[in-house]
Amino acid sequence: MKRSPSPLAAVASVAAAVLLLAGTAVAQVPAGPKVAVQAITQVSPNLPQYTKVDQPLLRDGIAKATNGRVEVTLSSWPERNVNGPEVLRLVRSGQVDIAAAPLTTVSGDVPMLDGVDLAGMNADIAQARKVADAMVPVANKDLERLGIKLVATYPFSGQMLFCRKPVASLADLKGLKVRTNGPSASDLIKSLGGQPVSLAFGEVYTALERGTVDCGITGAGSGNGVKWPEVSTHLYTLPLSWSTSGYFVNLAWWNKLDPAVRAQ
Repeated sequence: MKRSPSPLAAVASVAAAVLLLAGTAVAQVPAGPKVAVQAITQVSPNLPQYTKVDQPLLRDGIAKATNGRVEVTLSSWPERNVNGPEVLRLVRSGQVDIAAAPLTTVSGDVPMLDGVDLAGMNADIAQARKVADAMVPVANKDLERLGIKLVATYPFSGQMLFCRKPVASLADLKGLKVRTNGPSASDLIKSLGGQPVSLAFGEVYTALERGTVDCGITGAGSGNGVKWPEVSTHLYTLPLSWSTSGYFVNLAWWNKLDPAVRAQ
């Protein structure tokens, strides 16, 4: 199978956008009172997206670039007892200024988000990028009615199947219980004769260990980061989707930023 681009390379533009949110895109940060930013991003503190992007760029990079004026309090979902579907509500209410989540995970509040990365639609990451670029303006129309803006998207590695049983083709999923990561993935598994199971990401390790589910869908990096290989025996690597994710901001907070900063 063709290797997809590095997730770190793919999120370079995201890092820039996130830095921009707090005003660090300007060369000189004017003197003024400290700015406290609340951010909740990844599903696990062990993910490379968290340790190699969000922590060094969003948390530490902003503080350094602003000489300590802007301070970002960064947490992963488990550190704030967040399961995922409620992420947009936290942004909308102003409890956090910035949040990141797979679009399908938060599509219960904005169904259009699930259309950005329909399971089975994008055979390669280049196609997934084209679809995301086309769909973001459409999704933002719905999001902005809720007081939220999607400012950048990024992919994870291809979403594959970690299984406790041999799976050599999609046909082998018939009769298996599969933890899915969103509505379209559930529809795909159901159409293949499998039984989709809804579980929070943090609960999948135990479910695989106990046999509550036969398979779980996630990317190779994410699955390895949370040690799914310890409780699975087979990996089916056909990418079902790319877990296209996004950084969301509270729209009122965003609009209060200096327009010159947002234009950088």
